[in-house]
Amino acid sequence: MTNDEYWIWLTSKHLNYKTLSVLLEVYGSASELHREKEFSEVRGLKPEEKEKLCEKSLEPARRIIRDTERAEGVIITWEDDEYPPLLRQIYDPPYVLYVKGIIPKWEQLFSIAVVGTRTCSDYGKRAAAHIVGGLAEKGAAIVSGMARGIDTDACTVSVDKGGFTIAVVGNGLDITYPRENKSLFEAVCRSGMIITEYPPGTKPLKYNFPRRNRIMAGLANGVLVVQAPEKSGALITAAHAVENGRDVYAVPGSIFDLGHKGTNMLIQRGAKPVMEADDILGEYPYVKLSERKKTKSSRKNEPVQAEQDGFEGRLMALLKDGEKDIDSIIRELGVDAAQMNAALIMLEIQGSIVRTSGGIRLA
Repeated sequence: MTNDEYWIWLTSKHLNYKTLSVLLEVYGSASELHREKEFSEVRGLKPEEKEKLCEKSLEPARRIIRDTERAEGVIITWEDDEYPPLLRQIYDPPYVLYVKGIIPKWEQLFSIAVVGTRTCSDYGKRAAAHIVGGLAEKGAAIVSGMARGIDTDACTVSVDKGGFTIAVVGNGLDITYPRENKSLFEAVCRSGMIITEYPPGTKPLKYNFPRRNRIMAGLANGVLVVQAPEKSGALITAAHAVENGRDVYAVPGSIFDLGHKGTNMLIQRGAKPVMEADDILGEYPYVKLSERKKTKSSRKNEPVQAEQDGFEGRLMALLKDGEKDIDSIIRELGVDAAQMNAALIMLEIQGSIVRTSGGIRLA
């Protein structure tokens, strides 16, 4: 029997953070809580909470452990040495993490979380590529989500530049969301890590993502918001950063574009405006980073690049005849939508193509 079982058992009770904190302060660990039957030492414990804690079956937890192993993941709990130290410092930290990929030496990692809107503009994509690329090349780890838009762009650029990439997802390790990010998911696992507080089988439900954002902020030394309207999940991440004493950065945008209203508001409220990677790195003169040098040989080891080089060439050749809609490209090249979407992201970031209302054309 492992302590993983006890921690999974405890988190499955879905008690609020304040209650869990009190329980752990009194009993010390999840295993001791599992042994307890009366909970008489805890004041204010509600009857329904006590009822949950008195249900002691570990079989659901064991099933989650088996499912995690099948997904080629590992479990990190609050009491493990591998638990990220920065994440311990936040309000409401997750007590169980499900991880797939490379577990780094956290004390040697300097990381910046990069977030933004799903409906990003060409300017937002170019800004993400420019700043994230500079951060990754200079040795900073990139933390982001796997959502469409800026999150996906940040992860893609980090992988492309050979950086250590941490993708925080709002679902189980056995689910790729969005589905078109399958190649990117695999690439991140090989050169970084996928991390989630949700056990295998958990679907990407809408309310999971605001909760996920606190982990993104918690894993990073600072948070960069690339592009965000006035109401955006990216601003929730920025709020978590402020709440937990992390630095907040923002890319300035046009005052006439509502898609940048959120980032411009952050700057008004004290976030540092950023135009270059060094605008962020200069705030941490005490951090020593090992600059990553990309070579042709190292690119061959990256799954996204290796899988797509041939396809991207064929796509570029096809677009020489003029603008094409996505469905016709899929038919003519005989590829699936997921492969094409991953390639389009890379080509957009590189500035080779432009999305239009009618489809895709060369830049």
